[in-house]
Amino acid sequence: MNEAQIATLSQWVKAGMPQGAARDLPKAPQFADGWQLGEPDLVVEFSDTFEIPADGPDLYRSFAIPLNLGEQKWVRAVEFRPQARGSSHHALFFWDGTGSAVKADVEDPDPGFGGMAEFSAVLRGRRGRSGEEEPTGGGLGGWAVGGSPQPLPDGLARPLPAGADLVVQMHFHPSGKVEHEKARIGLYFADRAPDKTLTGVQVPPVFGRFAGIDIPAGEKDFVVRDSFTTPIDLDVYGAGGHAHYLCTQMKMTATLPTGEEKTLLWIDRWDFAWQERYYFVDPMRLPAGTRLDVELHYDNSASNPANPSNPPVDVAWGRGSEDEMGALSIEVTAVDEADLPKLRQAQREQFRDAVISRLKEAPGRMWRRLTQ
Repeated sequence: MNEAQIATLSQWVKAGMPQGAARDLPKAPQFADGWQLGEPDLVVEFSDTFEIPADGPDLYRSFAIPLNLGEQKWVRAVEFRPQARGSSHHALFFWDGTGSAVKADVEDPDPGFGGMAEFSAVLRGRRGRSGEEEPTGGGLGGWAVGGSPQPLPDGLARPLPAGADLVVQMHFHPSGKVEHEKARIGLYFADRAPDKTLTGVQVPPVFGRFAGIDIPAGEKDFVVRDSFTTPIDLDVYGAGGHAHYLCTQMKMTATLPTGEEKTLLWIDRWDFAWQERYYFVDPMRLPAGTRLDVELHYDNSASNPANPSNPPVDVAWGRGSEDEMGALSIEVTAVDEADLPKLRQAQREQFRDAVISRLKEAPGRMWRRLTQ
């Protein structure tokens, strides 16, 4: 601000901050109880109600829902409506083309089945129902506390094959009272297949599992940094971040081969209860050789009002809400679809290098982390 603007604000504060003309107020937001994106093309819900205990450790539970779709669909948006809002921290959506998730759900005596570990083999790849080698599972997005449903930008959608089942993996954080979850999910389909494959780039990988997130009690500014260099030309459509209570800010910048620097996302006051994804008005082009730099800051001191521990305790990477993690991610398409394998290979190498680096730094602790 210039000096005149600063003087105007100072005079307004000294005058007691009087309200201006009512006619100049923006229109008040209109809140609706129904589906925020309009009536979905398909609405499904958990087959049974899952009871969340009043206390105890965080719970991870997966729920499989048969969709019985007779044809391939393309998902442009998913709207998630949990019942247990006090305990439901986040949900991830997947499709499963093998039937194994539904089988695991049926065989478990309680609603759902035990977390994501049992479902991970689906995403690693098996033969599909046709018996041919094919993608057998994939992501459909997610929801986190504080987030709002958003459709993908025009022309983009995620595949949902015919015959696939929906799997919802939920993270529950007991709230102090018994709650019950029987979520409803609205699926919105695109009119046609997208022209390009939407994929993600996350830095550091696996939400920082191998980034050295071991925060001593009392540490006021613990910093995690990581980088990834794009091997191909990319178009970036949106960005988002994830961390827990101790994170205070996160930033992702892109340094182009020309040396030009662009900020893709900067959250300078991270709030665990307000997790959102942000989409650019127009896609941002990142040429091959662009370096993505991510920086995350954590405050594990007693002066951090968001710190869940009083007095502070040592905090390491973990899935629980009172553990920590952190990463920023962008949603991208390859400018040339044929280049996608190069991106996948670079991401595998990024993951491998992160694991090797941590094993060298702290082999005993890293081994325990890998086997958790």
